[in-house]
Amino acid sequence: MIRILAFTFSVGVVLFASAGHALGNNCIQAIAPSAYWTTICSSADGLKLLAGGNLINLWISTNSGVTWMVAGNSPNEAWHSVASSADGTKLFAGAAVGVAMWISDDSGLTWRAGGPFMNEVPQQGTSVACSADGTKLVAAVFDIGGSPGGPIYLSPNSGITWTQANVPSNYWTSVASSADGSKLIAAANYDSGGGLYTSTNFGITWMSNNLAPKWVAASADGSEFVAVNGGEVLTTTNGGVTWRTVLTLPQSFFYESIAVSADGTELILGAGGIYISTNSGSAWAQDTNAPSTSWNGISVSADGSKLAGVSQAAGGSGGAGGIFFPQPFFTPVLNFTLLGGQPMLSWVVPSADFILQQNLDPAITKWLVVTNLRGANLRNLSGTVSVYPSNNWNFYRLAPR
Repeated sequence: MIRILAFTFSVGVVLFASAGHALGNNCIQAIAPSAYWTTICSSADGLKLLAGGNLINLWISTNSGVTWMVAGNSPNEAWHSVASSADGTKLFAGAAVGVAMWISDDSGLTWRAGGPFMNEVPQQGTSVACSADGTKLVAAVFDIGGSPGGPIYLSPNSGITWTQANVPSNYWTSVASSADGSKLIAAANYDSGGGLYTSTNFGITWMSNNLAPKWVAASADGSEFVAVNGGEVLTTTNGGVTWRTVLTLPQSFFYESIAVSADGTELILGAGGIYISTNSGSAWAQDTNAPSTSWNGISVSADGSKLAGVSQAAGGSGGAGGIFFPQPFFTPVLNFTLLGGQPMLSWVVPSADFILQQNLDPAITKWLVVTNLRGANLRNLSGTVSVYPSNNWNFYRLAPR
């Protein structure tokens, strides 16, 4: 017989109760240059951030946005897109002009030019996404040298070698990848006819439809894709075969962004304001305390608790924007599932340093650390542990280390 009580152990202060996590109350503008920021990404735990803007060096933070510094020898560039491995070691940046791709293998300390299109001059941006381990890359170019759109390239080895995907050239604006790199989504500019293209086999084959959103995101296991354009948010749970509209705002925004937590439950939309769903898009709440600005980029940790955003213009005034982040709020949740008939406890990789503990009686203050962990699963960015039959009650919790 198995008796399990799995419960949460929380720390911190709720920032925005009606929406769970938000960039509103206690939202802080980072001490970073005032610039036309365009893109931001996060490690799985939300500690390491990489941000880029228009004609500026890349900037990095190792403490969830509290402090920032120039990312090593990164060039002064117009940055269109950035991506990070789960541990924040491998970083990738796509430029709008000049050398299209820059790669770091040491958390942003040093950078090298890379990609199959180094001798080309991309126009209006190169989009990039990577797998959780940073080995599998997808890069899409908006336009090259005035040609009718650009190609999509794939790399299986962190950008050492590349192959061109079997997909038509298009004016690509955004790409996203599942944690293992097998499921991909790419969006093309709606002004050019556009379209959404999805792949479920590492980019070998692609499926298209006549939808034309501009920005996309993916859950860790690729079971959910999210796309947004002009304030309309769409989701799919079958690889892009069918889509449903989960949010339509009353007006369109030229600058907007979308992010999704690893399990696909939390969606964060930046479109003039910040809109958050904690149930995969079924219900939404606007954070009315968040700055009203052009949210060019939103990043979220795997568990959905740590957010950061970059704006191109502050307060709608037309002036340069900044980087914003909230004080962290974290409530890890344990889930009980069966895997091949074996009882398992699982949880999304947390944003804080937590450990799994076990106790036969919660009234006893001494908790034992569970040591038979499987480690993080890069397919869905979760941690798991096997649970064995017992005639006794077993209590489990995630507690700060």
